[in-house]
Order: sequence, then C-alpha cells, then structure tokens
Amino acid sequence: AFGLVQTSMKRTKMVKTGRGRGRGDRGASAVEFALVVPIFLVFVFGIIQYGTIFLVRNQMTEAASDAARTAVTSTTVGAAEAAALAAVKQDLPNDGAGLMSATCSDTGPVTCVPSVPANCSPPQGYQCVQLTITYNYGAHPVLAFPLLPTPSTLTASSTVLIADPTGA
Repeated sequence: AFGLVQTSMKRTKMVKTGRGRGRGDRGASAVEFALVVPIFLVFVFGIIQYGTIFLVRNQMTEAASDAARTAVTSTTVGAAEAAALAAVKQDLPNDGAGLMSATCSDTGPVTCVPSVPANCSPPQGYQCVQLTITYNYGAHPVLAFPLLPTPSTLTASSTVLIADPTGA
C-alpha cells in the first residue's frame, strides 16, 4: 500500500507504507489453503450427510403416518395392526427418492412393529394401535462420510385410535 507524504515546498511524493508480499511470504497462500479446505469440506459433507439423514427420517415418519391412516378404517386391533404393517411395507420401498429401498423385516435394517402402547388411555369405546418403524442407520447408512458422527438408529412412530366394535 502506498500513501502520500507532503514535504516542504508543496511537493508530494509516494512512500511505501505497510508490508507487502515479499520473498518470505511465498508459500503462505498454499499453507492457508491447506488449513482451511479440510474444515470447509467437513462442513459441506456434514450438510449433505445430515440432510440425507433428515430426508430418510422424514420418509419414515410419512410411512408411519400413512400406515396410521390406513389402520383407522379397521374395526379390530389385529386388523388395524395388519393393515398398518401392509401399508408401511408398500410405502417404504416406494419413497420417491430411492434412498430407503428396504422393506420391513424382523432381521433387516428396517423393522416395523405394530403394538398396543401401554401409555395410551383411549376414551370409552376406542383402542390405541401404534406402529413403530426403526432403521438401523449405524449398520446400514445411506451415506457414510468419515469423521462425522451419525445416529445409530432412526425411529418414527404413529399412534391411532380405532373404534372398538365391542364398545368396551
């Protein structure tokens, strides 16, 4: 950088101020680049990985909600559980994004468990049915970038009230 200095007789001359890039600064840009780029890439890959995790979790929640809407039309708990399980088995592999191409199974990465939750207190004449979808993300990640922590499991559930035909 240069500055103006006024001398006697109203003459102005340019004087070098500050420090410019001299011979000792030659590799500074490369060192700065080498220090900043890995941190930047961790942020970029973290955004991609966690965005994918949120997408998969959203798909699981949507499948559980669809299963609950299907189970509402049932008249017994057993029929509601079967309808919810059938709906989620149909919905999960066809998620649109193609990320979770797995179906519910007892031993696979995705398990779907219909149940009557213990903490539900339905009004008179109704029963609760809950469908819980669990994805073993730690063993079967959609994306896996090293150095980024990820959840071991993703869980989504939906609870629905169905009318009890016995009226109990």
